[in-house]
Amino acid sequence: MNSVIMSEANQNQWDFWRIYRILRKRVWLILAAVIITVGTAVIGLQFFGRQYIAYRYVQPSESILRPIGDKGEDRDARARRLETLVQIARSPNVAELALAQTYRDKALAENPDKPEQALQSIPPGKADVAILSDAGVTREDLSSLRQAGKVNVEVGKTDLIMFTASMPNPDKAAAVIDAYTVAFKKYYEDYSRQSFRNNVSFLEREMKKARAELEAKEKALKALRQQKGIVDLQSAVQGDYSILTPLRKQVEDYQTQLASVRTLIAEKRRQFAQTPETLPDPVAKTAAAQALEKEHADLMAQYYSMRGTYTEENPIMQQIQRRIREVEAKLREEEQKRPRVANAAYLSLRDEIRSLEARAKELETSLTEVRSQVAKYEQRLSNYQGLDVDLQAATADYQLALDSYNRLFQQYQTALLNLNANTENFITLMGPTAVEGPVHAGPNPMQVIIAAILLSLFLGIGIAVGLEVVDNTVKTTYDAQQLIGLPVTGIIPRLESGDRNLLPKITHVDPASPHAESYRFVGEDILLTLEENPDIRSIMVATVRPGQGGTSTVANLAITLAQGGKRVILVDGDMRRPSLHKVFNVSNDLGLSSVLANGLQIAEVLRPTEVDNLVLVPAGPAPKNPWQLLRSQKMQEVVEALEQSCDIVLFDTPSAAVFADASVMASLVDGVVVVVRANHIPRGSELQVKHLLNKAKVKLLGVVLNDAAPEMVDSYYYHSHYYHHTNGKGELPPPSTAKPSSGVKPVAVRQAKGKGASTSKSTQVKEAEKTHIVPVDPNARVEVRREDVLGKDNPPG
Repeated sequence: MNSVIMSEANQNQWDFWRIYRILRKRVWLILAAVIITVGTAVIGLQFFGRQYIAYRYVQPSESILRPIGDKGEDRDARARRLETLVQIARSPNVAELALAQTYRDKALAENPDKPEQALQSIPPGKADVAILSDAGVTREDLSSLRQAGKVNVEVGKTDLIMFTASMPNPDKAAAVIDAYTVAFKKYYEDYSRQSFRNNVSFLEREMKKARAELEAKEKALKALRQQKGIVDLQSAVQGDYSILTPLRKQVEDYQTQLASVRTLIAEKRRQFAQTPETLPDPVAKTAAAQALEKEHADLMAQYYSMRGTYTEENPIMQQIQRRIREVEAKLREEEQKRPRVANAAYLSLRDEIRSLEARAKELETSLTEVRSQVAKYEQRLSNYQGLDVDLQAATADYQLALDSYNRLFQQYQTALLNLNANTENFITLMGPTAVEGPVHAGPNPMQVIIAAILLSLFLGIGIAVGLEVVDNTVKTTYDAQQLIGLPVTGIIPRLESGDRNLLPKITHVDPASPHAESYRFVGEDILLTLEENPDIRSIMVATVRPGQGGTSTVANLAITLAQGGKRVILVDGDMRRPSLHKVFNVSNDLGLSSVLANGLQIAEVLRPTEVDNLVLVPAGPAPKNPWQLLRSQKMQEVVEALEQSCDIVLFDTPSAAVFADASVMASLVDGVVVVVRANHIPRGSELQVKHLLNKAKVKLLGVVLNDAAPEMVDSYYYHSHYYHHTNGKGELPPPSTAKPSSGVKPVAVRQAKGKGASTSKSTQVKEAEKTHIVPVDPNARVEVRREDVLGKDNPPG
């Protein structure tokens, strides 16, 4: 029994089986969440439509990815240069050039066989005629595409840069990519040529310095040879010079590199100072600016068309020029209003300056270290007295100067080649633009549906568990124990099918059912309590509120104890709404109220039942004030007499939170069992009832949780594995037709000697003998003999 209760009490823990039962109970809620979420996702996917994806690869040249002096060993530097190219391709400058590709001017008409070159020759904002391109792509198309992020530039694991665009029209998508790739190629070539020109200028200046130094060293060497007449050095100093010479060469190299880097830093800083940090967003032009641009283009077209007819001094020409200047002034004003975006060239120059400054610092450190080594060996050579080392030093100086000049000359030649190289050496457009599709726009439908299913499952499970958390109804034995503060003696499952009218006598009419077994757990707990506490002879079953199953519990408890061999008297103490007489199909004309109000003897109202060892005392006719009768001295005598006449007396009472009858009855009995219905919201009356029972100083034997969900009762699940209680047709066996046991002796009342005792009512005696009841004088003292109820050979257990 204790193990069962502990097993039920552990249900408060969020273990696997409790969560399983929660989800099983709310499976329709979870299914509804899945259906609604997946349906919404499927409907939403229909709004994305289908798109064509155009793409084209661009390959940077090796001279861009590995500049002069770079041996190609630094993969990170190569990746950074590729990323720089991607940022330039995403810059507003390239977007502005791409927008210009949507217009054609006279060059397109003059050179129809080469439309790409014709479009490439249009400078930004200088289109003569604002007409659509061959593919029908408008300036607004490109603007909206860029704002929506549908023109993408990315680089993968290779050195190729891929431009992609998605549009409903495949021709427009291909035209957009053509415009962007051509614009990127043109922009970067212009940008790179300027850098190469700066590099050539720097190398020219350095070569002049190196040439002058070489000539000076050559003259000094010739003069020294003539003066000393020495060609070879002595072997004593040859070793030191073999070390000193490469060190001096390193010094020279570092000096040259440092000077070159410092010159580049100065040039980059000059460019950086002239480069704005931000640029106006080319796609954020206002309607006024677009109208002014159109007017400006029209005025320019009018100006050039009339220039062949009129001179510049003509009033018409002057009026057009004034209007052009006014429109240009307004355009400049509109330009100031446009939002600004980051300038990719500004960011690139800033990164280059930082990289060059770091390189300069490394060169300065290396130069300092090598100079210290040179000073060391020069000091050693100076210590050679009597040895002429001047010739060797002059020769070494000349050789260093010659090597430095030759190295600069080679760099200069390479820079000239790069400057004059064909543009395809910088950026190569890989093949024609390819188009794929149509494909579903937006996310992958299968992934969306799978994500919707998973999300809805988590959402449904979360809602189900959340509802369970906020649900404060009493569902488990743990909830009941926490609510009342008493141990749970048993849990009665809900009767899911069959006639609920059978529940008050389920232990008798269907003893093999799981519900009967649950009541037997309660009865076994009471029997163990009686063995531990022999002084307990009367027990009251109380409920907090009406309709919580107190009558069914006390009836089945009485049947269970009687089946267990106990002599039981069941008293219906609910004189306000009696029901036990209906359960056992006996008359309620006489009962407890008749004894308390009309002076009948208790023996006159005892009614045998169809259950062996069980006798019922009905409630009797409803009195005006049941509470007053229960508080009478006679009620106390009735309880004492009943306790002496059987093994256990059970009392059914009305709701303890509604009527005070239960509180009065609790003061008369030895123990109380509280019945709580599951799935009811506690309102505080439970603790109030417990407080009243504690004041009555009665022993609280425990709590019975009634009408619990079958899935919350383990014994309900496993019962069918051991015992099938149906008759093979899914029907319960017919109710027992057993007659009252012969072990229940006729109840007789022994009259106390006193005045008014009557012994001559033969008619009453004959009538009472038919029901095994001996009538007595109504004024006699209530006294029930144990042997008359139980038999002399069956003493109380």
